[in-house]
Amino acid sequence: MIAPLYGIEKVARESGRSPEARKDLRQQHAPAILDLLYRRLLELNPARVGSPVLPKSPLGKAIRYMLSQWESLVRYLEDGRYEIDTNLVENAIRPSCVGKKNWLFIGHPDAGWRSAVTYSLLITARRYRLDPAAWLSDALRRTPTCTQATLPEVQPWNWKPQAA
Repeated sequence: MIAPLYGIEKVARESGRSPEARKDLRQQHAPAILDLLYRRLLELNPARVGSPVLPKSPLGKAIRYMLSQWESLVRYLEDGRYEIDTNLVENAIRPSCVGKKNWLFIGHPDAGWRSAVTYSLLITARRYRLDPAAWLSDALRRTPTCTQATLPEVQPWNWKPQAA
C-alpha cells in the first residue's frame, strides 16, 4: 500500500517539479491512498479488540509505530520541500555512524561532541550543495570578526563566498 506513495514521489522527482508543484501532485493523488492505508492500520491495530494481529508480533509493533507516527507522516503533504521518509538524512549521517566506534577514544571526553558538531555543519553545507571545505575554510576565516548581526552570513544556508 506504500509503494504507490513512492510512485508519486518518483514522478515528482523525475519530472523535476518545483516544491509547489510537488505539493499539488501529492495532494491530488496521495490522500486517497493514505486514507486506505490508515483505515487498514486501524482495522489491524493490535490494541483493537478482535484484531487478528498479536500486539508483540513484528507486525503488531510495526502497526503501533506507524499509527504513533501518522501525524508526522502526513505532514509531507503540506510542503513540497518535505520528503516522504528520512532516507536522505540517514544516508548523510551514515559515514559518521559507521565511524563512531573507531572514534570513541580520539583523545578528550568532549571530542565526540565536537565531532558531532563538525559533522553536522559539514553535512549541512553539503545539503546546500556547497563545497564543504571551501565553506568551512571561509567561515572559519570570517567568524572571528563576525558580530551577532553578521554571523548569519557564514551559516551554510546564507553563505556567499568572499575573496580572501
